[in-house]
Amino acid sequence: MLLAKSKPQLSLEKHLQDTEEAAKSIFSGRILQNWCRLFGTDPEQFLLNVRIATLFHDVGKANEEFQKICSEYKKLTQTLRHEWLSALILHLPEIRSWLSQAPDLDFEVVVAAVVGHHMKADVDWFKSCQTGNRKLKLHLDDVEVKSTFQLIREILNLSGETPHLPEIWDYNAPQWAFARKDGHLSSNKKFRDAIREENNRKRRSLHLAVKAGVIVSDTAASGLVREWESIRKSIPKWINEHLHKPDLTIEDLDRDILHPKYQMLEKTFDDLRDFQKQATFLGDRALLRAGCGQGKTLAAYLWVRGVIRRGNYTIGRVLFLYPTRATATEGFKDYVQAAPESDAGLYHGTSDYELEKLCETPIESPDEKRDFRTDDRLFALGLWGKRYLSATVDRFLSFLSFNYGATVLLPMLADAAVVLDEIHAYDPRMFKQVIAFLHAFDVPVLCMTATLPKDRREQLEELGLELYPNNPEELEDLAKQETRDRYHIQVCEAKVAREAAIAAYCSDNPTRVLWVVNTVARCQEKARELRQALAERGEHDVEVLCYHSRFKLIHRQQRHEKVVQQFKQRNKRAIAVTTQVCEMSLDLDANVLVTEVAPCSALVQRLGRSNRHGKLNYSEVYIYKPEDAKSSKPYEDKQLEDAYEFLQAVINFKDGYASQTLLAEQLEIYGDRETRSDLNAPFLTGGYYASSEPFRDIENWTHDCILEQDVEEAIKRVDAKDPKWRELVLPVPNYIKTKEMSSDSRMLKYLRIAPNENYSEEFGFEA
Repeated sequence: MLLAKSKPQLSLEKHLQDTEEAAKSIFSGRILQNWCRLFGTDPEQFLLNVRIATLFHDVGKANEEFQKICSEYKKLTQTLRHEWLSALILHLPEIRSWLSQAPDLDFEVVVAAVVGHHMKADVDWFKSCQTGNRKLKLHLDDVEVKSTFQLIREILNLSGETPHLPEIWDYNAPQWAFARKDGHLSSNKKFRDAIREENNRKRRSLHLAVKAGVIVSDTAASGLVREWESIRKSIPKWINEHLHKPDLTIEDLDRDILHPKYQMLEKTFDDLRDFQKQATFLGDRALLRAGCGQGKTLAAYLWVRGVIRRGNYTIGRVLFLYPTRATATEGFKDYVQAAPESDAGLYHGTSDYELEKLCETPIESPDEKRDFRTDDRLFALGLWGKRYLSATVDRFLSFLSFNYGATVLLPMLADAAVVLDEIHAYDPRMFKQVIAFLHAFDVPVLCMTATLPKDRREQLEELGLELYPNNPEELEDLAKQETRDRYHIQVCEAKVAREAAIAAYCSDNPTRVLWVVNTVARCQEKARELRQALAERGEHDVEVLCYHSRFKLIHRQQRHEKVVQQFKQRNKRAIAVTTQVCEMSLDLDANVLVTEVAPCSALVQRLGRSNRHGKLNYSEVYIYKPEDAKSSKPYEDKQLEDAYEFLQAVINFKDGYASQTLLAEQLEIYGDRETRSDLNAPFLTGGYYASSEPFRDIENWTHDCILEQDVEEAIKRVDAKDPKWRELVLPVPNYIKTKEMSSDSRMLKYLRIAPNENYSEEFGFEA
């Protein structure tokens, strides 16, 4: 028996047939229609090509080396990766000629899907096939391979016998020389150039749909078989129960999300703001801009309601995608967790830990614990059953950069109404890929933000997104909030800001003071400084909260909750020093805001953490340049120069009193300018290539570590499959000397060990 898997042992023929069966089961009904609508391709042609690609995708495993690895559990350096060999087999002259009888089969589309299904085919993959005189015994005459080829023959209605294939991979043999030359030409020129041409969009759409379809089908077949004992269901039955949900109806959305929210707010639909109610009538693609604290998320769910009502898209899911883990978690807590636990999901880098904590400390009655977790053994497949999902953007849209997990989730994306929140916070690379996504794929999308630079707004409008509200004056309640003076801004020296913050906190009125700095080191330093200064004023028991990204996850979560809770208590004083972590969807409402100067868009977001709910006449805002800053980092000098011009324009307009409208108008003038998206992304133009790349502009300033004192506990938890091992992880600057982790655990092998003496629960890791 030829093996495709070693644990559990699975025959090659069975795995290929399972994968083809999974493809047929996944791509049926509404999922098939939405998948082909997403990509813009014909369902029948897609199904034919994806079925053939799934039957070919692992044929290359029929070689002596791979079989030794599976049967004898040997670690070998393979002559060729199995998917590369599968692609070369397809390019053999006899196979290519045989398949050419099928007019609806796109040969290069099939090969591209086969060679890229493990995302290990970069631009040099053909160079890796240049193995000189090395030879490799093949088993292409085995009955399992012949049986698979017979099935391909029947599906395509091919005439003639199945081609006789070589028994040896031999670099110098004429057959393989032809395959290498033919494959290299398609890989580097013919096919790649063809799919990049505008008049070949239909072929590119088919190529992308099949390429992703093979990955999805292979993951389903492999994952479900691997967990066969726990699932105890056939692959089609499991897929039907989890992926193929009924159409999402208005009644479903009202019952699961909207009515619980109305009840929590003690409101009805009629009590909502006009701009929220009118969001129901927006088009299927729109850009919603409204100030911080105005209720955009509720408006977004009402937009989803409108998508369902209009019926241009028949959907089964709702995806809310956020730029950070914290904002995704807050979105889950505020809305999604009201839905039935089988339908509600949270997905980001530490979501398993967050959901574990929610199970331990339910927000509702302790007698009504609800478990939103999925089976982590099923990888991203475990999310297929969810109807409402709060996640980070990269977990879904990074398929554009060949992220495997995001590609597996594409059936959900195709089946959903999608909300992209806080789009101002996307870094340039990320925003360009989102623009490419909106241009290339057909899905209902609502983008949301409080403010947005002109360049970004124009690109979204050029793609047909309806700007809402286009005329805020027509919505009286929103216009009133957006045009009223919410902030009193002054640019001052650091010592002036310091004295103002201390005086405000020490006043008789219960004042909430938020201080924002640009680096972790200054956050820690400022928190200590303020505590000392307040003690000198007789305030000895003041807790100056220090909140930034360089805490262990458990302590960062505690810090987050503590800051939010203290700032919600209007009848008590509070003071906190934070970094940029406060800028996105952190529900803080300060009376006094002190901040270091930062880029224009960051300043606007920081301002939104004061007088957030408009309960004050205005908040006092002090903006200063830190006296001890050696450079403008983490920002560029030009960004801060523009920020000063922005602030001067705002202050000159009305003696420092500013509305949300004024800030938005000035941001259009002084906000960052970016190069426009070329509407491309690696997934769109890769052709035969498929190699994972970063989705964000990631600069590796830090490395995830475990403190020395926590290493033994981390290993213990990982061995016990306890997701709470993640709460021990913290980011440490790269310039700090750390040690390698000795554990063989797949979970821990990317981590390092950091010194204990640099860390405290109060201030985090200090470099």
